[in-house]
Amino acid sequence: GKQIFVSKYEQKEAVESNKDSSNKTNIKWKKQEEALKDEESIAESGRMFIRNLTYTTTEDDIRKLFEKYGPLSEVDLPVDKITRKPKGFGTVTFLMPEHAVKAYGELDGSVLDGRMLHILPGKAKASLENIDTENLTYKQKKELQTKATAGSSHNWNTLFLGQNAVADAVASRYNTTKEKLLEDGSNGMSAAVKLALGETQLAEDTKAFLEENGVCLDAFNEAPKKRSTTIILVKNLPAQTKPNELREMFAKHGELARIVMPPAGITALVEFLEPSEARKAFRALAYTKYKHLPLYLEWAPDNSFTTPASKTKATKNNATTKKSTDSEEVKDGATVKEPKESKENKNNTRKKEDDEPPEPDTT
Repeated sequence: GKQIFVSKYEQKEAVESNKDSSNKTNIKWKKQEEALKDEESIAESGRMFIRNLTYTTTEDDIRKLFEKYGPLSEVDLPVDKITRKPKGFGTVTFLMPEHAVKAYGELDGSVLDGRMLHILPGKAKASLENIDTENLTYKQKKELQTKATAGSSHNWNTLFLGQNAVADAVASRYNTTKEKLLEDGSNGMSAAVKLALGETQLAEDTKAFLEENGVCLDAFNEAPKKRSTTIILVKNLPAQTKPNELREMFAKHGELARIVMPPAGITALVEFLEPSEARKAFRALAYTKYKHLPLYLEWAPDNSFTTPASKTKATKNNATTKKSTDSEEVKDGATVKEPKESKENKNNTRKKEDDEPPEPDTT
């Protein structure tokens, strides 16, 4: 019989496939360059857009590569919601623009993990100076200013407990009403003394619960040397807030690793699997109203937990959350809606690259 060889046909098909992939990449890159051509130069902003990264490159890898040239203020690599892998591009911002210029000169065109690194000027972040505030009320302007400074460090107590929430929690614990609890002269104590005693007891109970659930309290008792990029400390919650309610609110912004919430439900630790998704949640939810109180968010210390989160358990929890979100039901019978403020600010706070498809795999 005759022999048939198909290797040449396969090679042709592979070449055509590579050409199509290359053309799509070139078109996308040209669009990116067009969108960035009017942006400030790297020497002015210190912000760079990097692309052509492998899907295994992490924020830590990029941070180690760039921080040799100077301190960084932000590294952001968006993650694809379906594959749970980086999209192959991101942004790097230096504290000092001159350090960014040096990094650009040495790293643009260099090889990283077998790929040539492309660096372009990054899009500047929207600042209060660039926002038209003429038609805004004083309250709206104040809210914008508050959200703009949400990421900075605060001097308030890490285990901050609102007085109203303390009164609710103590009243619930001793099976009485808040009115009776705050009644001056009852049991020979003033309302202020009873509240102070109640807050002390709640703080002790909260500390004991956190220790039992793998939280390193020593990390909170001193000024943090390094802040986490995935763990958010949530404060000023109404008393008796349920973990499922908090999970529904934060899970809309990304995959959660774990939530640790003491029984009083006044404060909590929320950990994300990906730093980029943790930042999206932080920007969207900081100082927005949950029920009747504003959410106080703070980046927790990097060593907040004694053990790393289990990814298997996190995936199972997120699947459960998605199911309850689709049916709009929670075990406790409460339906939780995203705060109105976060919906209004969603388009402003999320970066356009978060919604872009990943770059084609050219390896």
